[in-house]
Amino acid sequence: MDDDKLGLLLIPFPYRVDENAFVSVGEHPGGGWGWFTARPTWLPLNTDRQKRSSFVTFVQDLVDRAREKGQRVNGVVFPELSLNYNQFLGLARALARDNGIDFLIAGVTHDQDHRHGNFVAIAPFFLLGRERTGTISGWEQTVLVREKHHRWKLNRSQIETYSLGLDPARSWWEDLNILSRSLDVLVYRGSSTLTTLICEDLARVDPCQAVVRAIGPNLLIALLMDGPQIGSRWPARYATVLADDPGTSVLSLTSFGLMARQNDLGQWPQSCAIGLWKDEAAGIKVLELPREADAISLQIRSVAKSENTLDGRSDGGSSHRWEYESHTGVTLEPAARPDWVRTGIGR
Repeated sequence: MDDDKLGLLLIPFPYRVDENAFVSVGEHPGGGWGWFTARPTWLPLNTDRQKRSSFVTFVQDLVDRAREKGQRVNGVVFPELSLNYNQFLGLARALARDNGIDFLIAGVTHDQDHRHGNFVAIAPFFLLGRERTGTISGWEQTVLVREKHHRWKLNRSQIETYSLGLDPARSWWEDLNILSRSLDVLVYRGSSTLTTLICEDLARVDPCQAVVRAIGPNLLIALLMDGPQIGSRWPARYATVLADDPGTSVLSLTSFGLMARQNDLGQWPQSCAIGLWKDEAAGIKVLELPREADAISLQIRSVAKSENTLDGRSDGGSSHRWEYESHTGVTLEPAARPDWVRTGIGR
């Protein structure tokens, strides 16, 4: 495998979100605002083994289809709140048997202790190194799960834009326990640092932002449940800041669910921009999901760069950055796609 190439399979699940997926869990007695939670109706129940199995097969088929088209698939990435921990782990166990896949990253609604919230989970298969085989499960002890640092606030504009079933006269805050903040940074292929952020964490100023800037990771993946990922919206603005200084390449990825709701209303330009890539050389690349496609295969390459100290000393070009190379849609035949996956109704 060439270490200067990296292929990411971006799966914008859920593809649909029911208007009642965002529900009130209490209103402040003073009025004007309340708490909401996301009810993952797009996921099958943990007890529904048939649907859970069909979803794993769906993802594996997408990996195979991308490779049939000549695309590299080294990592699989899902957006914010796309899975729960049990289903993340089930999918990870299947992908771990594929020696070409180095990691699985997904936003999850529960952690390994069944605590409800908003988390990012990383299964870093690559940490097993050369000893990795399809039968080794040691990677399960290295799965990283951390919680979101900032609550999502839904206001009238968002409620109306996505036609959600909440009272637009109120502001609604995501029902999360905000505990100690943490950041997972992985050394990948010996020369890259990789980290993740969840939606608002990309935009808010907090202690972890200072850590991100101090480390200057080569690749940052931001998981969102948001509208179109285009240059004029907030993810692009904050990605630009990190790409300019400290020179981090940033990928933002959203599910298609809220975008589909916005498109259905017909009041805004139709969009299918599920992702946005930004590096300091190529600038912004909008990743649009082709019609009928189920995923996007993003191909990036490592390019050597020189870093200098404040007194002018060079590292001799030993640093590198990830740059955009290409992206293409990955589509399964309708018969190979579980009939519930694109409906937003998994249970």
